[in-house]
Amino acid sequence: MASFEYLISKMPYSVTKTYKERCVCGAIHEVTQRLTLHIDVLFHSGNVRYRIFYEAGKYVIGENTGFGYKTLKQALKILLRYKNEIRK
Repeated sequence: MASFEYLISKMPYSVTKTYKERCVCGAIHEVTQRLTLHIDVLFHSGNVRYRIFYEAGKYVIGENTGFGYKTLKQALKILLRYKNEIRK
């Protein structure tokens, strides 16, 4: 399997997506957001944990909650489950 450095270098730094939102007035508007790649390092019970996701405010691609994963490769593998959302 390829190294983490190689895999993360192939990921885009930011992704632009269009979402549909319902306004307070009831109308539906399209909102374009630029989501940026985040790599979080967490410390839980004396262990280092990792999360990798795209985020812009309330818009998220990937998993940005929880205790994360033991290795960076595991965190990246979880993000790659969302590759269809990242490419659109």
